[in-house]
Amino acid sequence: MSYRISDFPDVGADLADSDLFELETVAGNSRKSAISRLWTYIQSKGRERLTANRTYYVNASTGSDANDGLTSGAAFQTIGKAYSVIVSSLDVAGCTVTIQLADGVYTSGLTINSPWTGGGAVTVQGNASTPSNVHVSITGTFGFIFNCPLPGILTIKDMKISTTTAGDCIRANGPGQIQFTNLEFGSAGWWHLYANAPGAKINAIGNYAISGAPGFSHIGLVSNTHMLCAGRTITITGTPAWGIAFLEASGASSAQMHAMTFTGSATGRRFIVKENAAIYIAGAGASYFPGNLAGLFGTKTFTDSNSDTVAVEQGVVA
Repeated sequence: MSYRISDFPDVGADLADSDLFELETVAGNSRKSAISRLWTYIQSKGRERLTANRTYYVNASTGSDANDGLTSGAAFQTIGKAYSVIVSSLDVAGCTVTIQLADGVYTSGLTINSPWTGGGAVTVQGNASTPSNVHVSITGTFGFIFNCPLPGILTIKDMKISTTTAGDCIRANGPGQIQFTNLEFGSAGWWHLYANAPGAKINAIGNYAISGAPGFSHIGLVSNTHMLCAGRTITITGTPAWGIAFLEASGASSAQMHAMTFTGSATGRRFIVKENAAIYIAGAGASYFPGNLAGLFGTKTFTDSNSDTVAVEQGVVA
């Protein structure tokens, strides 16, 4: 079916997929008015376009995913539900959407398989004064992970995150930037922080704490990823033992971690750097990172023109 301006359906009327709009002019109307009516119709059926920042509330104890999440008294129960509302119904339009977590234990985290619309930023935050009061405690999978390109910055702050048996606390599995501050990293099945997609960036925008050991490493960077954590203080309690190292970097990844302050102690290897990865610490020295075992550099061997075997280090810490 085709529509003239004069018989264009009222806003709220549903159209069949096969409907065809012809912007025909009739007495008293114009193409401009036809386009305007079509746009009004599309808006009525589409996303809500934000004109100001918004907060959704989540409470693991008293919330329900049947709520609208717009007040603390009508909070969602899961972080995933709050994000699904953002991704399915909003045009963020350059604003910031905050997912506010009430004190409590959250046994499901956030998996992002689809990006939100409209740029801006999404922030997941807990309790700024006592981060451990909000505990994202996950068994067998990830605390926070994104598997797609991010259209803006994802921020995680003011909480404790831990995983058991498997999974990372935070994993960047796609291009984009995830930033964090005021976190406490408990035990982790795999890594506390891990990035493995070209273009993925992890940025520490404030100080944080480590209270548990990772099965593998505190930080893992592969496949041309980057971490910025400069001028921050990391408070370490409980003498965690790094499964592999405090920091491991490979695949042309890089980390800027100069001017750091580490309080407390840990055991295990300080770093492993290989496959043309680079770590910048402004010449701070071999014992800069926490641990009690020296860092390692990956090497590649080849035979030169004199038939001599030569080993070349494949990484830089400077």
